[in-house]
Amino acid sequence: MLKKTLSTNKFVLSAALFLLALALRIIGLNWGLPTQTHWYSYHPDEAQMLSAIVSLDFFTGDFNPNFFNYPSLYIYLAAFAHLVASGLGMARPIAADPTQTWMFTHDVLLCARVVTALLGAATVPLVFLIARQIGGWKTGVLAALLLALAPGHIQHSHFATVDVPATFFITLCLWLTTRALAENAEQKWITKQLLWAAFVAGLATATKYNAILVLVAPLAACFFLSRRKLVSLAIAPAIVGIAIIAFLIGCPFSILDFSTFWGNRENSGVAYELLVHPRRGHGDVFTNTGNGWIYHLTFNAPFLLTIPVLLAALFGIGSTLRARKTIHCTAIVSLVWCGFYFLALGFSQVRFLRYLIPLAPALCVFAACGVLVLQRFGSTIKCAAGVLLLVVAAWGTRDVLYDFISDDPRNQAAQWMASNANTSGTSTPATVGMIGAPWYYSPPLSPVDSPPYRRLSESQLSQFSGGKYTFVFTGIDAAKLQIIKTEDRIPLPQWFILSDFEWREKARLQDAEYQKFRAALEQEYSLAQRFKNAPPLALPGREFAPHDFLYTNPEIRIYKRK
Repeated sequence: MLKKTLSTNKFVLSAALFLLALALRIIGLNWGLPTQTHWYSYHPDEAQMLSAIVSLDFFTGDFNPNFFNYPSLYIYLAAFAHLVASGLGMARPIAADPTQTWMFTHDVLLCARVVTALLGAATVPLVFLIARQIGGWKTGVLAALLLALAPGHIQHSHFATVDVPATFFITLCLWLTTRALAENAEQKWITKQLLWAAFVAGLATATKYNAILVLVAPLAACFFLSRRKLVSLAIAPAIVGIAIIAFLIGCPFSILDFSTFWGNRENSGVAYELLVHPRRGHGDVFTNTGNGWIYHLTFNAPFLLTIPVLLAALFGIGSTLRARKTIHCTAIVSLVWCGFYFLALGFSQVRFLRYLIPLAPALCVFAACGVLVLQRFGSTIKCAAGVLLLVVAAWGTRDVLYDFISDDPRNQAAQWMASNANTSGTSTPATVGMIGAPWYYSPPLSPVDSPPYRRLSESQLSQFSGGKYTFVFTGIDAAKLQIIKTEDRIPLPQWFILSDFEWREKARLQDAEYQKFRAALEQEYSLAQRFKNAPPLALPGREFAPHDFLYTNPEIRIYKRK
């Protein structure tokens, strides 16, 4: 009877944690989706996901996404979600009128985001179960709440991208490994849990390639358990083999269409993502950012978890290392996973905050363990520390969600231009200068954007704007501004629009060409308006945010010719 009651309480608490996490992850889920004013998503990676999802046709048996910069499992899940929504009449079919296609793409991406939000929320009760086995119910609840409120995890749970879904499978693998490490377990039970953990590790890899590193968790558990004569090391090859099988189930065209899967070393396929992109970097974004491990630890991680939670996690890790003879071996396995993944991450020249998200569940577990250690100073100190962590995490969560529920700076800028760009009352279009063709980071003066792989001309974009604007692209070239000014046929634009995606890193690097360009721009133009959302009483120290945080809150500056 007692066992049944405990099981019921565990289920109820897990369900409550899931619902809380889900509520935080569906607030503002419509942010940046295609609308009548912009037929594209404000998140750049969602365009690739959209193309892969709509290329599938379950009815004709075409399951090849023809896109392998990311593995296929999340693409299949998103496509299935849209198929179900369409069958229930909750998603609109593609329209014959190309100006209405945005409705279809809106619904496809929304379905994909729902999948992300659900998997992100489902990660929270898994953290509860892992931490509960290490430190009991209170530790489990605290760890789960810390992940539920983790700002970086919440932000990326709103996007149709692979980082949060991969983190769910990674955490599920860690939980299954935890079950294998349960005390008084039989050998058959232990082996079964390790093999299931391996299978889930394969699914994680079929969601994001570098998630294969989580396979170190069941392998490490196998090693620890073999020393206690509970399993044999002979099952290690089976663990690897089952992970490979699971990967092929989630990404079958890695074999069926190997040439496309492997891709090229320019911009596509697994060859680019694993061998080229980490070495080449990402333009100016991470240039001169120093040591990769230090950058992640001191810049990205505080935005992922907030500084107090990060410090608590480091304290918990330190406590685990000091108490390695008495600490639960589950904590050791999670620590092995964190160390192995973080070590690999630091070698890459691409250092997005989202690359740290797979570590967030384990770090929240260690943060809760760090609070548990404070029990030696009294329960009051421990409770106060736990409450402080939750308050600061909730503060960071509020700041992140503020961008999702506020009017996006790009929309604000476009609305301002519509009211102010042409006040003469004539039908002559206003001329607008930009550094380059508008993309996801630009105000939607035209309903279409011009990403690098599509490159619409200035005249084409002007036509899409309905004759309201004539676009001029200057590049970061001060001399070109002067040339445009002196040529009669192309006068100096009346307006010039900048997004901080275009200038922030140039300014950070003190780029000489950019400084000349900025001086020439400010000589001829005055700042007319600046758009960037700022939540009231924002968490201090977050003015210069990681690149990922700019997606939901870029700074748009509009200059007017003097």
